[in-house]
This record gives sequence, C-alpha cells and structure tokens, in this order.
Amino acid sequence: MQLHFFSIPAIGGQSAQEQLNQFLGQQRILGLQKEFVANGEQSFWSLCVTIDTAAKAESQNVLKKRSTVDYRDVLSSEDFACFVKLRDLRKAMSEQQGVPVYGIFTNQQLAEMATMSAPSLSAISQIDGIGEKRRDQYGQQFLDVIIETQRMASSTSGL
Repeated sequence: MQLHFFSIPAIGGQSAQEQLNQFLGQQRILGLQKEFVANGEQSFWSLCVTIDTAAKAESQNVLKKRSTVDYRDVLSSEDFACFVKLRDLRKAMSEQQGVPVYGIFTNQQLAEMATMSAPSLSAISQIDGIGEKRRDQYGQQFLDVIIETQRMASSTSGL
C-alpha cells in the first residue's frame, strides 16, 4: 500500500487533472481523500490516493485487469454530469453499431472529454488513444454533447 498526493488548481488545473486521471487509470485504488482549500484564485483540491502495490506486482503475472475509478469522486459535479451524458451516448452508439463500448471511447477518454476547457475536434484528437478515425467517426457527436452540457451549466450557474 502506498500513498500519493496531488494538488489540482481550481483555476486552470486541466494538466494536473489529466495527470491525476492517467495515474488513477493505471492503479488499483484502495482509497481517496479529498479536501478543497479555498484561497481565492490560488484555491485548489488536495487529494491523497491510496493504491494497492501488491496488485500491481500480481498483475504482471496475470492478465491485466483495469482498476475501477469512481469518476464521481474524481470529477467535479459539472464534469461528472457531462461524463454521464457522454457515457450514455457511447452506450447507445455501441448498441446501435454492435461494437463494445470501449471500441468507441474508454471511460478515461470520456472523463478527459468532460473536463475540456476548450472543447473541439482538435482537442479530442489530443486525448491519448484517439486517432483520426475515431475522432472523425464519433468526435462530432460527443463534441456536441460536451458543448451543450457546458452551455447549460454556464446558463444555470449565472442564476
């Protein structure tokens, strides 16, 4: 068991979020503690992630099984709402096309899409594992959901 600590700036923390999501996607998570530190424009999330180091050693000899990340804990409430809509779209497309959901996009990729500050097809193609083919085949539909969700969130936050 190991502890890893992360600080995610509340403003402009996209890079730190991506690093955290990548780290979480490669580990078996035993626990997550989070605390918001309010300090004006310097506010940040402080996270302590407990990982299972024994599981990593075992996985070298056994088929690698991806750990489960609870994106409700990792994403903000607005980003998680977007993630859920993206996941629902992916499921519908998967069933319609007869392909596995991960053949469209992985949960990690959906989480990265949900946290994009400037969503675009170009930004989608910058996500690890998304090439031109999947961007061209699925990107616009997912981009439309992201933009609409962000528009709705910004219109309700201004009330």
